[in-house]
Amino acid sequence: MRMNKYCLYQMNLPPTRRLEVKSHNRNIRNLPPIPWTYIIKKELDIVKNQLNQLNEECKEIQYMHTQKLLNYMKYIDDISIESAKKSHRIRVLESINSELYAEIDYLKTQLSEYVNAFNFAFHDEKRKIVCECCCDYVNHHECVQCSHGHYVCENCLERRCQDLFQSFNEPSNEIQCFCIHDCSAYISEYDIGRVKSGRIFLKNYDWHNLKGVMYDLLKTYTSDEIEKNLVYLKCDGNFNAVQCPSCGFGPIVHSYCDDLETHHNQNVGNGIKISNTCPRCNFFSSSIKNFVPWNGHSSN
Repeated sequence: MRMNKYCLYQMNLPPTRRLEVKSHNRNIRNLPPIPWTYIIKKELDIVKNQLNQLNEECKEIQYMHTQKLLNYMKYIDDISIESAKKSHRIRVLESINSELYAEIDYLKTQLSEYVNAFNFAFHDEKRKIVCECCCDYVNHHECVQCSHGHYVCENCLERRCQDLFQSFNEPSNEIQCFCIHDCSAYISEYDIGRVKSGRIFLKNYDWHNLKGVMYDLLKTYTSDEIEKNLVYLKCDGNFNAVQCPSCGFGPIVHSYCDDLETHHNQNVGNGIKISNTCPRCNFFSSSIKNFVPWNGHSSN
C-alpha cells in the first residue's frame, strides 16, 4: 500500500487528532494542524517563561543597585554635612587664631616699646638692664648686642647656640638676632664666642668648611706637601704665608705690620740685621701687600 506524506505524518499524531486522508488532492484547508507550529509554540512558551524569570532577576538586581545607590548617596550626604561642620569649625578656629596672633603681635610691640624705653632711660647708668629676649634684669656686662643695638643676655645666647647646633641648619659663623623685636640684624662672631655653646657652634662652622678644604688638598698636593702645608693652612683653605712675586720662593711667613721698609737693614745686635728681601732673588718691596699668597708648593 502506498502512503503519501500526510499519512506518514498522521501516524505520529495522537488518536484524537488523527484524521483519514482519502486523497492526496485533498484541500489544504482541511489538513490537520501542522506539527512544527505546535513545537514552536512550546518553545515560545519556554522562552517567555525564561524571559519572565530574567525580568524578575533584573528587577531584583535593579532594586539592590538602587538600594546601594541610595545608601551611598546618604553616606555622601552625611560626609558632606560632617565636612561642612568641620569646615565651619576650622573657619572659627582660624578666626580665633588670627585674633590671638594679632593680640600677641600687639603685646610684643608694647613690650618692645617698654623695654626700649627702660634701657634708654638707664643706658648711661651702671646698673641692670632688661634682656630683650627673656625680659629678665641682667648686668650690662653679661649681655651682647646685635648690629641694631638690641641687648640679649648670655644665658639666652647660650640656649640659642645649643638649639642651632643641634638643628639641621647649614653651619654659620653668625646668628640672627632673636630678641622680642622684629629684628633682621645679626650677632657678631666675637659675641658668639663669649659663651661655651657659641664656641662649639663656631668650631662646627670651621670644621664644616675645613672638610671641603681637606678634599681640595688631597686633590691638589702630594702627601708630603700636605704634611708640610698643614702648618700654614687656614680654615678657609688659604695659607698663612706669602711667596716672592719675582721668583716664586715660598713659603715666607710674615708677622707684625705691613711696612717692610722701616725696619729693613735694622741692626738688632750681635751683628744681626733685619732683612725683608727675598732669600732667593733679593726682591724687595716696601709693603707685604706686594707679595702674593703662597700657592702651597715649597721652593728649594
